Amino acid sequence: MYWRTRNFIDSPDFVIAVSFAAGIAGYAISYVVSNPVTRVLPPLILLGTGLGYVVRGERIDLVESLFDTRLVATVYGIVTAVTLYLYAANHFTRTSSIFVLTVCLFLLSLILIFTRQSFEFRFAGIVLTGLFHRWMVYYASAVQMGNDGLFHNRAAESIAASGSLAPLAADKYWYAPVYHLLTASGVSVFGVSGRHAAFLLITAASTFLVVGAVSLFLKRCWDETIALVGAWLLVVADQVVVNAIHTTTTALGVVFVALVLLYAERFLETGHRLYAALFGVFLVALTFTHQLSLFVALVCIGGYLCATLFWLGNCDRRVVSILSALVTAFVFQTTITDYNGPQGESDSFLSVVGQVVGENIASMITGSGGRADSYLPPGDYVAVAGADAMSLFQVISAGVLFALALIGAINWMNRENVPPTRISLGAGVGVALASMFIYVLPTLGVSTFLPKRWLVFLYIFLVLLAAPGLAAIFSAVQSRTGSIFAIILVVELVCAPYAIVALGNGVGAIDGPVVGDSPASDRLSTTPEERAAYEFAERTTGDEVIIVSDHVATQLLSRHYDQDAVVYRTDHDGSGTVFADERLILYRDYGETHHVSYQIEYENSRYHVFGPLPESRERRGVVYTNGKDEFVWRSGS
Repeated sequence: MYWRTRNFIDSPDFVIAVSFAAGIAGYAISYVVSNPVTRVLPPLILLGTGLGYVVRGERIDLVESLFDTRLVATVYGIVTAVTLYLYAANHFTRTSSIFVLTVCLFLLSLILIFTRQSFEFRFAGIVLTGLFHRWMVYYASAVQMGNDGLFHNRAAESIAASGSLAPLAADKYWYAPVYHLLTASGVSVFGVSGRHAAFLLITAASTFLVVGAVSLFLKRCWDETIALVGAWLLVVADQVVVNAIHTTTTALGVVFVALVLLYAERFLETGHRLYAALFGVFLVALTFTHQLSLFVALVCIGGYLCATLFWLGNCDRRVVSILSALVTAFVFQTTITDYNGPQGESDSFLSVVGQVVGENIASMITGSGGRADSYLPPGDYVAVAGADAMSLFQVISAGVLFALALIGAINWMNRENVPPTRISLGAGVGVALASMFIYVLPTLGVSTFLPKRWLVFLYIFLVLLAAPGLAAIFSAVQSRTGSIFAIILVVELVCAPYAIVALGNGVGAIDGPVVGDSPASDRLSTTPEERAAYEFAERTTGDEVIIVSDHVATQLLSRHYDQDAVVYRTDHDGSGTVFADERLILYRDYGETHHVSYQIEYENSRYHVFGPLPESRERRGVVYTNGKDEFVWRSGS
């Protein structure tokens, strides 16, 4: 019975059946819950299933030396120089022309894969392109972009100044301070601000290490070319881009998750103690970096290992030891962590999270939970925050990776265990488990596990399968045409659209989205005029003054400028702010667009919505203006 079940699961027919069922189920859900996620993912899943069936027996044999290295390198250098010139000429702001040139650089780095050069040279071309792009986005703002990253980098600067962990004493990161210590060391050693130190030690390092770990994983399974294809898919992916630019503990956590997965697989394959030691080192680093990333590792890598146990048909000692280490690390971290740190007054981290999860599940069972837009009546707002506020372009990138991953998984499972099909099965389980937390639970009203944070981890498992999928498409087209233009055709029809969408949507271009104009495609970069307004508040307001503004401005004021700021909140009828005391309201010029967000109170609940701030500007009470942004004083209502 076991062998019959295993042989079915360990086959392309199983992948085709499951993915087809998932696509049909997604279509059914879209009739009940219609949003960009349910409209984009199901058809792309079915498309990937169909194409996977067509190329399931395709022999992946990518030909190198199709292009002249000197020609590609020369064009690459010229495009880079022009991009740099335009970036400087536009005062470090990315324009549409710069975006187009950046996409061209990424496509040239993809073409570089098909030249007769060393693996290291081609890998460097991909990573350096990614770093160049991230550098332009990161510094295309007068103030550092992000939400949590503002807190983390301020804490790192305080740690560097005080020489102790005291700035984290009232926070759960007291028990996971690796990010803050690393950034603080950069502040001290390089003598720069937390923003610059974070770019050097977090953004640059995470880009190189995550892409490198996935490349080494694929190189061991397949060959250099497929490993480089995977590196390219990952470095372009929108969630990977934004994760590197938002310098948070997640950015470092995903590095250690990728390395833990890499060396867990190496140890399973070889049994070498060196790989076991490296696995242990990176697991310890992950344990003291980010609690959520550790939980993701337990779920996804744990699922990968359980799939391996099923495939082996016995309790392999190596698999059990790695799985035990993951469980031990998670139990240890959740046991020692108090949610508000050693100086705060709260229960343990596990108790707080467990209580919230229990409340979510209870509300789901009783029917009192669910999606916010199901309860908030229509009003002056444009959209409730969440999937409904997104554009199709913000989902297409993930959808393309799902389609390519299914093509790769079906082709992989059709092989005679070379590479081992247990790896494909394990990666598929990782994708399924992550998808449950990202897509399934939020649909049921359970969002306690921060589903958006899981996306970058999902992409790692998707790329492990998508790389051979894209390679299979390259091989299929090349074998049928026998022409160099086959590669160009796939680049134009598949890779270029993927790069344009991933690098230009509201996720991959947070400094100013180019593709899509949905409410959630908001600009997170700060203009010089906005910075001047923030600095005015920093200079003139005291502790007794409450500043009210939209969500992004409030995060900057409170987390970067250390001002007492709250998010603009109004009643459902839009009758003005609900704050009863005197307040200083910041109206950004950007606040008149449908991309800003604020809060609405309705039936004792608060909803995060997008749309222009409902209270109209009144010139009476203006205490600061720069022609675009202004502070207005309001008396208590």
